[in-house]
Amino acid sequence: MIVTITVNAMVEHFFPVAGFTPGRAYRPSHVRTWATGKGLNVARALNDLGAEVVAVVAAGGRRGREIEERILKEGIPHRIVGVRGENRVGTTIYGPDHVTTVYQDNPPLSDSDTEAILATVRGLLPARCIVLAGSTPRPDLYRRICATGVPVVLDICGPTLVEALSIGNVLVAKPNAQECLATFGLEDPSLATRLLARKGARWAIVTDGAGAAIFRTGGREYLVQPPSVDVVHPVGCGDSLLAGLLFTSDRGPQKAMAFAVACGAHNASRPDVAHLDPAACERLSRQVEITPLGGSGGKRRVEP
Repeated sequence: MIVTITVNAMVEHFFPVAGFTPGRAYRPSHVRTWATGKGLNVARALNDLGAEVVAVVAAGGRRGREIEERILKEGIPHRIVGVRGENRVGTTIYGPDHVTTVYQDNPPLSDSDTEAILATVRGLLPARCIVLAGSTPRPDLYRRICATGVPVVLDICGPTLVEALSIGNVLVAKPNAQECLATFGLEDPSLATRLLARKGARWAIVTDGAGAAIFRTGGREYLVQPPSVDVVHPVGCGDSLLAGLLFTSDRGPQKAMAFAVACGAHNASRPDVAHLDPAACERLSRQVEITPLGGSGGKRRVEP
């Protein structure tokens, strides 16, 4: 079983607006609303793929109740941890050539909230791994989870990432290029994956939006080029990539990388968030190009 943790869940509204310009009034014909947050998005994608997963979600106030209702409706296995603060709200405005997000800041977590989340996670152990994704107002929570010895998957940045790498049994570390620059001062994603691997990550991944990602595992490094899709919006692509990797990690490195990147591309082509069609992801995975770096061999596509 995979456990994901979301301490910053929100009710997020998605408005499709072509040619958005700040300062003007728009009246979109429809809006989509999702319960989001990186850990919850990973759990949604894993659930669609057929993995055994449980999403631990901190929820409080009216929006917390809405988040719980939406998770129940989607059928995502979960544990809600009631907290004192009100969950946040977010807005995403997107079109063919733009994405604008406005997210409320994380609500605070009290000591009792933190202890309740930790107790819930411990009650789900043993687990294959624990996914720590997204920012947290309580870095000590992530620190204590890393100290359990359970393999952790890190989609975080800054001092929290540095500390987790020093403590945890790190299965995956997946910052994006901007986060690597802010955290380590490294502009070169290849150097960043090497650093992450030296710090103990068995899979080190650096993504760069719709561009190619760098993967390092087993002492080898790969440039992975996603397939071409008609992009709707990118929200949830990294979470879908991470879910795809965890789901297929037993297929061998190159097939797992291809499927992971295909999941991210598939998400980009949909108006929802981290909802995946497994068959569509499998088809897209055959269009992913993988180039081993630092050695012989050219581009190749992974056979089904």
